This record gives sequence, C-alpha cells and structure tokens, in this order.
Amino acid sequence: LYSSAASDVYKRQKKDSGDSSDTSGTASKGTIGMTCQNLNNPFFQLIAQEMEKAAEAAGYTLNAMDGKGDAALQNTQIDEFITQKCDAIFLNPADSKASGSGVRAAHAAGIPVFTFDIQMEDPEVQRLVTYHVGSDNYQGGRLAGESMMKVTGDTGKVGIITLPEANSCKKRVDGFKDYLMAVSYTHLRAHETREDRVW
Repeated sequence: LYSSAASDVYKRQKKDSGDSSDTSGTASKGTIGMTCQNLNNPFFQLIAQEMEKAAEAAGYTLNAMDGKGDAALQNTQIDEFITQKCDAIFLNPADSKASGSGVRAAHAAGIPVFTFDIQMEDPEVQRLVTYHVGSDNYQGGRLAGESMMKVTGDTGKVGIITLPEANSCKKRVDGFKDYLMAVSYTHLRAHETREDRVW
C-alpha cells in the first residue's frame, strides 16, 4: 500500500509535468515528507524504512521526521515540508484532531496529504486527505474481544490502556466493548486508563 501511494505521487507529478520519459538512473524527482508519532517505535521504524524504499523506487527522496507524540510539533514539521515544497506529505497523526491544522495548511498549498495507521477525526479534514492507508481498527477491537473471551473463560477483570487522542485507538476500544456486549460477556469489567507515554 505504501508503495502504491508513492507510485501515485510519481504518476501525479509526471502527468502534471507532461513528462513520459523513463526516470531510471536519473536524479530524484522531488521530496516526500513524512512525520509519524514516534520513530523510536520499531513499528514506525519499519514503516519509515519501507516508505523510503518505495519512494526511492518511484524516483523520490523521503524526509522522515519524528513527531515525538506532539501534534504541535507535527504541525510545525508539516509547515517545514510546505516551505521545502515537498511533492507529498505522509502523516501519522499524534492527535486525530489537533493535527488538522497541518492538513489544512498542506491542502491550501496544493500538496497532497496521505495519512497512515491513524485517520483524521474531523470529517471536513478527512475530505482534504488524498488517501488513507490503514487497517480496520474497529474490527481489530472486536477480534481482540473474541480472543480475550477465550483466554479469560468468561470471568475476571481486564484493564484497557488507551490513547484517546488517536482515532484508531478509540475505534479498537469501541470494537472490543461492542463485541463483549454482543455476546453478553457480563462478567468482564473493562477498566480504562490513559496511557502515560514515554517517547
């Protein structure tokens, strides 16, 4: 999916420029900016590595930045991408709402924004996003509920560590709870606590 998105950027730029030539062995066609929650996380490190490969294969250079769990920092990074005239921006928002200003700024500058793993929460901002790459988090929560039901044997208490700023986490929690309610898993109490993040 990341390779496909990078390829879409490449095709968009070729169409806009009218260039139909082969780009193999030539200099970079441009830069793709990427900011994610935490580049110390192995999950996002792997994504950054794969995105760099996909960008290079499409003829672009990837500029990956660590958002450090800070939406304000990410908005600043997006402003830097705009100043650098990046051809596209990939955003994994630390906050599904607060990162909206960065998306609006990039859209106003005519730079396509792709979100990954976490979607923007505001429907208006979602419409400004060119494409989202992610999984079905609600269904993932339901599957987690099903697995938990098997493990607990319909008894006990479960604590949920959540990240309320992330739309994906909220959907997983909703799917988890909805599954338990649907199967009348009445003996399980879910105690939620906000995650204390250390970046």
